Amino acid sequence: MLSRKASLLVSFLTALALYSGLYAVAPNIFLIRANSAVDALPMRVRVDLLDDVTWSHFELPPDEVLTMASRPGSVRDLLERETEHLPLLEVELEEPEDTAPLAERVSQAGMAREHDLSQDADVAEGVEARILEIAHDVARMDIEIARRYVRHRENRLLEDGELAGAGGAGGEALGLAALPASVSGGGAQGGTAAAGHGALEGAQKSDVAFFPEFGVPNLPPLPDETLLSGEFARQNIQRTSPFERMDRVVDIKSATYVDPGTGQGFFRLEIFPKEGENIEVLPKDVTFVVDASKSILQRKLDLTVRGLKEGFRLLRPEDRFNVVVFRGNARSFREKLTPVSNEEIQRAIDFLEGMESRGTTDLYKAVRLVIAEAPRPGLPGIVVVLSDGRPTAGNLSGRDLINALTSENVYGNTIFTFGGGNTVNRYLMDLLAYRNKGMTVIAPRVEDIDDYLPVFLSQINDAILVNLRADYGRIDEDTVYPRTLPDFYRGRVVTVYGKFDAARDKELVLRLEGAAGAKKKEMVLKTSLRGASQGNRDIARGWAFEKSYYLIGEITRLGETPELMGELRRLSEEFDVRTSYFH
Repeated sequence: MLSRKASLLVSFLTALALYSGLYAVAPNIFLIRANSAVDALPMRVRVDLLDDVTWSHFELPPDEVLTMASRPGSVRDLLERETEHLPLLEVELEEPEDTAPLAERVSQAGMAREHDLSQDADVAEGVEARILEIAHDVARMDIEIARRYVRHRENRLLEDGELAGAGGAGGEALGLAALPASVSGGGAQGGTAAAGHGALEGAQKSDVAFFPEFGVPNLPPLPDETLLSGEFARQNIQRTSPFERMDRVVDIKSATYVDPGTGQGFFRLEIFPKEGENIEVLPKDVTFVVDASKSILQRKLDLTVRGLKEGFRLLRPEDRFNVVVFRGNARSFREKLTPVSNEEIQRAIDFLEGMESRGTTDLYKAVRLVIAEAPRPGLPGIVVVLSDGRPTAGNLSGRDLINALTSENVYGNTIFTFGGGNTVNRYLMDLLAYRNKGMTVIAPRVEDIDDYLPVFLSQINDAILVNLRADYGRIDEDTVYPRTLPDFYRGRVVTVYGKFDAARDKELVLRLEGAAGAKKKEMVLKTSLRGASQGNRDIARGWAFEKSYYLIGEITRLGETPELMGELRRLSEEFDVRTSYFH
């Protein structure tokens, strides 16, 4: 019996013999030679027919064809060959004409002047009058308020004799009061114009250019700074502004702090209604959005409903309200905002009674439903979200939810958020309110919800001015926070932080414009930065805290860019501000 090695060798030799035989007889197998019997394909030739004109274009004499085929020659030979039969164009050039030099022609032919350059007394006096009006306008440059608030008087030509006297008639001609002698005489030398404390300080060269033929006019004296200060500007605004004034009923309190190391100034403004003043309160459109999902414990939900019952008592007959309860889906008390009445309040309480905590949480769907309804024009639209800010259905991402709701809040509703206990998602609740002109209140304990909620609702019950726009005069508005001011309520102090130049900025003139129903109202508030109460570093930290809020809002909107994260880190390290990013 053969061994395994012998069997393997025999198998190998047998296979080799079979493959060799197959390879030898392969050419004689019919399938392999099937294509060898096919006749060769006939040669196909493409023929294009050209007419005689086209053919003559390509036709060359036989000798030239032979020459080019045997030796192309140089490029110069080819160019000469192509152009040797072209006819030469004869150009007739005119003979140059002798012309006398320019200076000689000018001396021989006199030039008639179109205008007489001799001095005209009437024209000279008119130019002087206009220069005086310009100088008066330049004097407004040092007013401690933005120039766009001052309505410029139209240019007026002064009558004969109005320029007599530098201190009396000249000042009266411009509509100014009698001026102290210490101010007069400084503006005529070198065309300078600036106002100072009894003398001209920091005078700048005027942009007015004087003609030497007319000489330098005798400018009238400039008014004292007290006449062109913030008070003068305030009176001018009150006289010319179409808005209704609110300065009498609103006050401002300021405090400043100057960093001793850098010299940078920080200010804090607190704007609040004056006590005892009769201020018109606006009707409001308010919707209460109540989270009744499983994440809200039944005890917390019951206390929230109890607090809402007390809050309903604050509503007035001119208000409109609605209640939306949400879990996975939202259920509304009424399809639209309904007028306040005792009957409607009782029906809303019955709607909330016996509500059970169950189901998932779709915060996005509920709030989106509410902000799709516009408030009445010029009145506050208030959305109060009562939740723990922990969605479990729908749009789950906190950042995406905040961005989506903010972008869809096209009617400018103010979103306030309220929660209780230590399970509240403060990041979502804070940023959702901040990005929509509102604020967040968190009761420290669940048992405090029914006490905190009515107090919170009372602070936003009396709206005075909505859709505020602010102008800070010479203060850079990019350094003022919050950037978007909240609506103005009688029970709520509006606090603003900003930076100022301690060496330059002496006072701040704040102009606020807003709507109050069909009326447009404004207030112009003036405060002294140098005379304000001196605060401590807490003012600078308050500014840094407000800016950090703004930066986190921008991070929510734009993402964690290196620029935003770097600035947030710098504020945290320099001012010891703790955020969710840097502790």
